[in-house]
Amino acid sequence: MAAIPWHRYPSGMPAAADLALQKRDARQAYAVAADLQVCQGMGAALRALESQLNRTTDAARRQLLQQQWTVRQKDAAYCQAIPGDVGALRLQLLALAVQQEVPGSGTDLALAGQGGQPAVMKQVLQEMALGHVRALSMVADGMVAAATPLQVAAARDAIVRGARDPDLQGPGGPELDKELDFLQRHAAVDAWKADPGNGGKREAASRAWIDAQGGARLEPSTDSQVRALADQYLAALKRRQKAHQNGG
Repeated sequence: MAAIPWHRYPSGMPAAADLALQKRDARQAYAVAADLQVCQGMGAALRALESQLNRTTDAARRQLLQQQWTVRQKDAAYCQAIPGDVGALRLQLLALAVQQEVPGSGTDLALAGQGGQPAVMKQVLQEMALGHVRALSMVADGMVAAATPLQVAAARDAIVRGARDPDLQGPGGPELDKELDFLQRHAAVDAWKADPGNGGKREAASRAWIDAQGGARLEPSTDSQVRALADQYLAALKRRQKAHQNGG
């Protein structure tokens, strides 16, 4: 299956991008921006697929990978036909989407290096409240300067408790266990930075990024305000997951 639905672009993706910008069609702009992101990562995807092919000896597996390789090569050819700076075009499209508050666009623009803009930070916070897990992760990781200490603490608590919540597990879930793993590894480093002379903490910080179960185990917050706000974030995550499972 193609990584990009090229049938949506009978006149080419650049034409679709130009039309979205001219018409100020923020939702179309966001959709094109998502496909442009696939183009930006196409080179890495091809290299990874080639590496798998080179390592695989099973004939059936190699046949499947070869089919994927053929499709990705076609995707890459379409992407290479896009003139100009793909990254700059994607930023234009995302900026339009953020102006009209298209959900998800704030997080995408922030991750594209524009997170310092007030409008982008505001959008990320709104997306977190709507149950977008990437926005929640950004706030928990301290990447959103506009977030209050309470919001940061609540985002972290939502991840700690959500990673162990059976209602947020399974296919299509937000995979909070991965974010919790990162937070726990980072917590060991933060503990050492706060007490640099402590040899035990230095050793724990070193192990945090090496051991399979590295990092400090984070426990749920006992602060009532933090838990109350985290409950709101968890409820939003569950609503979003349910909508996704129902095809929304």
